[in-house]
Amino acid sequence: MNIISLLTKKRKKGKLSKEEIEYFVKEYSRGNIEDYQATGLVMAMCINGLDKEELKDLMIAMANSGERIDTSDISDCLVEKYSIGGVGDKISLILLPILSALDITAGKLSHRGIGISGSTADKLSSIPKIKVDISIDQYKENLKKEKIAITSNFIDIAPAEKLLYDLRRKIECIDNLQLIAASIMSRRIAVSTNKLLINIQCGNGSPIKNYKDAKVIARVLIDSGKLAGVEVRCVISKVYEPLGKCIGNSIEIIEVIEALKGYMEKDVEDLVYAIASQMIIMAGKAKNVKEAEKMARFAIKSGKALEKFKKLIEIQGRKCRCYR
Repeated sequence: MNIISLLTKKRKKGKLSKEEIEYFVKEYSRGNIEDYQATGLVMAMCINGLDKEELKDLMIAMANSGERIDTSDISDCLVEKYSIGGVGDKISLILLPILSALDITAGKLSHRGIGISGSTADKLSSIPKIKVDISIDQYKENLKKEKIAITSNFIDIAPAEKLLYDLRRKIECIDNLQLIAASIMSRRIAVSTNKLLINIQCGNGSPIKNYKDAKVIARVLIDSGKLAGVEVRCVISKVYEPLGKCIGNSIEIIEVIEALKGYMEKDVEDLVYAIASQMIIMAGKAKNVKEAEKMARFAIKSGKALEKFKKLIEIQGRKCRCYR
């Protein structure tokens, strides 16, 4: 078995076996396959597509390329939210405290410096003395004790995913739906996430320009989740301008604090409660959207969500006073 045989096979629209996909992921991660050779295979995957078995094998191979995190001792229902597209998106930093206040374990692995807008980790790190690169052990401990945690320190989790993502970006294959799904799911498999809410934002403020394309990628993600044993739900939102009233990491944190006090811009409010309702249902805390939204609104109104945000800041680096 070698990369040339795999490339030739896929170029001719053949199906790669589990062993062949594992070989490619492992050897590319080890530096035994050159970028130009990997480029040929990735291009062939994009052009000729992957069937369900190939997609599943690729997700699992990337998940197995690094450290696997067992979170079963924390919760049998670890809910995570992921976003595709959008500018000024501070929704995760409002959602996590809401969920945690409702006794739902809510964690987030967040990349640093992705795209034109700051990531959740970038926004949080704008608070002085905050640590967003806490260890995985500390991340798990925070989830266990406070049911809320964020970290950007997951370099050893699915490292092959990052290598292939960087390669896809260089060769303009970043928008392939199957490879997007494999990329997202591989990390969730590696950290034992079993419930995933994906917010797909479409419009001028997103790389996904219209609702039709958003529905297509939603179906691919939901189907990929089933292959990986992850329950996936998608909330599609239209974004023709930045979310809320602030753009920029530090001032978005101010907007987050105001939102947790109950002062939300209409577009932020609509999206927060739409996503929170689905995640509460996924966690088994409510039977329908009306009941779930009522719970989410109570978490804000009671001040419990704001207290959870303060606790997040405290356990990740500094004492916090969220005064007006």
